Amino acid sequence: MKLARLVAYLSVALVLALSVAGAAYADNDCHNDTTGPDSNNECEIEVENDADFDIDNDADFDADLDLDFDTGHNDVEKNTTAGDNKSGSVDVDVEGEVNIDQNAGGLCDCLEGWESGDNNASNQNTGPYSNNETEIKVENKLDVDVDNDADVDLDVDVDADTGQNDTEMNTTAGDTESGDVNFSFKWTTTINQSL
Repeated sequence: MKLARLVAYLSVALVLALSVAGAAYADNDCHNDTTGPDSNNECEIEVENDADFDIDNDADFDADLDLDFDTGHNDVEKNTTAGDNKSGSVDVDVEGEVNIDQNAGGLCDCLEGWESGDNNASNQNTGPYSNNETEIKVENKLDVDVDNDADVDLDVDVDADTGQNDTEMNTTAGDTESGDVNFSFKWTTTINQSL
């Protein structure tokens, strides 16, 4: 008895694609221009970008393989001339693969949408003894919380039985043989957790 390769593949992809549309910031101009004598003049441009990402990926994979193979139980009896009494062989090839991808794809790329615009500030034609102040302030705040959890449980139970042949009460009989049991097991688990 030959069993073709048993292949158990599971591919779980937990992909969170994040994208933040770039805000259409207008160009900002701030000028102290043609100010009076002894005057106090202030001009300020402030741009603030704030993004908060909370990413939680959970993967739970359970595999329970229960394989039973039985060959033989042949009876050769009460013959004048009997041939060989042979059981077939059991060939089991189990191959499995679990791929779990957990990633927040595009998280870094989405920040390219952050723009502060084209900001210009200047003091021009200021009056005598005047106090003129210009300021451009750009602040980017980013808070990223990523939690990736993967749990893989594998339980394999293989029961292969061959033989239990009876050759009896024959005048002449051939050989009584049990087949072979060949078992091969290969399992690969890949967990890729990345941003």
